[in-house]
Amino acid sequence: MSDTPPSQRAGGPFDRGLADYYYNRGRCPHYILADGITRVSADRLTATEREEYNKGYAAVKVPSARKNWEH
Repeated sequence: MSDTPPSQRAGGPFDRGLADYYYNRGRCPHYILADGITRVSADRLTATEREEYNKGYAAVKVPSARKNWEH
C-alpha cells in the first residue's frame, strides 16, 4: 500500500487537474482509478474529488508551466 494520499496519486483528481492545465486543455474534471485504465468522468465525481481536480488545475498559473507545442 502506498503512503501517497489518494488525492495526490498519479491519475488522481489533483494530478489530472495539473495535467489538463499543463497541456492547455480546458477544465474537464475527471480522474483515473488506481487500475490505471478506468476514467471517472465529471458526472460521477464527488464534491471532494471535483475540488481536488480544481485545486490541481489552479495550482500553477505561470506561462512557463504549460506545454510549449512550438518546440
